[in-house]
Amino acid sequence: MLWLLFLLVMAMAFIQSIEHPIVDGIRVGRVDKKGNYHLTASCIVYRVGNTLIDTGPSREWSAVQQYLQGQSIDQVIMTHHHEDHSGNAHNIQSTLGVPIYTHPNNHQVMRAGLKMSPIRIMTFGSVKAFEPTALPASVETNNGYQLDIHHLPGHTDDLCCFHEPNQGWLFTGDLYVSSQIKYMTIDENVSDWITSLETALALDFETLFCSHRAVVNDGKAVLKKKLDFIKSQREEVGHWHQQGYSAKQIRRKMLGREGMASYLSLMHMSKANVINACLASLDS
Repeated sequence: MLWLLFLLVMAMAFIQSIEHPIVDGIRVGRVDKKGNYHLTASCIVYRVGNTLIDTGPSREWSAVQQYLQGQSIDQVIMTHHHEDHSGNAHNIQSTLGVPIYTHPNNHQVMRAGLKMSPIRIMTFGSVKAFEPTALPASVETNNGYQLDIHHLPGHTDDLCCFHEPNQGWLFTGDLYVSSQIKYMTIDENVSDWITSLETALALDFETLFCSHRAVVNDGKAVLKKKLDFIKSQREEVGHWHQQGYSAKQIRRKMLGREGMASYLSLMHMSKANVINACLASLDS
């Protein structure tokens, strides 16, 4: 129950402003009594001119609403449907009346409202239904930038990244987060991960805007490191599978026992999902 205790003693808060000459944003999420935040229990909302990228968690609506005051937001583009990215879509659409562009793969879910486990709701809040609009091929901002849309599934089947080719920017949502993977959600697809990372690396960019790590200047290097790690991880899973090890045995050998976070999420996010996704990729 340590993870549950951790969540109960943490408070939702505005954490920091994102510093960049052109792009601005805020990190919101859970902090402890000393103001320290956990990487995946916080999320960043970015803004390029009149365009908002992701909406933040609904538990932090007051901070997001304050951030939006005085800003001329005409459109929202969303990287994917997870609650830390989509949580305030309903609130923003209700108050500002602006279109919220998302990949069509999540439209049915977004129109119904996202169904989640209690621990996910406790962490970030619920996701109320809203009316999404399909992402176009590219989005223009009112300050002269063009964000090309790239559908890069793997983490989810609706994940999209936004590329500004003239500036060398890539807004990655959860495509990066970390160069190594110990946990995956039940919906993740390793084959898609590899293809999407290879596709992203073929784009012309250096600055990566991650929804959790913030601004990463050596963006290509960290994505290449993640790609190499996933390929190596899949190869090792395949090796032990050929030796006759079960998925459970491979998980214990490579990743150890499941953590409390796995059980509290009802195995929506777990180490077992990593092994199963690798095995599924090897069989495809």
